Amino acid sequence: MSKKRKGLALMLGLLLLVVGLAGCGSKEINGMKAYKSEITSMKVQSNNLVKIEGTTSAPDGSAMIIADSKKHGLLASGSETEFTVPKAKNGKFDLYILPYQFVDYKKGSTIKLFVAGIESGKLSKKDISEPTSKVKKLYKALPDNFEASDQKVDFDAKYNALKYFLGNEVEIHKSSSNLYTILPKEDTELGDGYNAL
Repeated sequence: MSKKRKGLALMLGLLLLVVGLAGCGSKEINGMKAYKSEITSMKVQSNNLVKIEGTTSAPDGSAMIIADSKKHGLLASGSETEFTVPKAKNGKFDLYILPYQFVDYKKGSTIKLFVAGIESGKLSKKDISEPTSKVKKLYKALPDNFEASDQKVDFDAKYNALKYFLGNEVEIHKSSSNLYTILPKEDTELGDGYNAL
């Protein structure tokens, strides 16, 4: 084989390798390219939101979606303070989820979560905040197309949901597995009104 042919064969082989690697970790789902993603941590923050961090093969700007093993989508934001579409950036992502979405899972249990990056420009803020049929189809398809990230639920989702919605002006005490006592704190506007009664 001549040097030109060897060089051409080597270049063609490298081109095929690069094209093959570019498609690694992605699948076509409902006419959209979905990229493999993995959760690296799940924890409750001081504001009682559940923060999920992870890595993804999705290009920057790809929308991130998450579903559980029951094929239910979890409404996730890319910001702690307002709803934004969560997006991939530099091979990573952050998702912020309201704790009430985990109330079916007891503290100490393991939850199977499926995360994927969806090619940029395919999902709008409205598609995700008020899931359209195309987003619901994606949620249902995630468990069939990607591996689960098993995550331990190390928080009481009901307690954290109450804290998130009621704020810091109340004390919440767990009375039994499904019963919580909620009282206003003394040195708050709510507590002062309660004590005046």
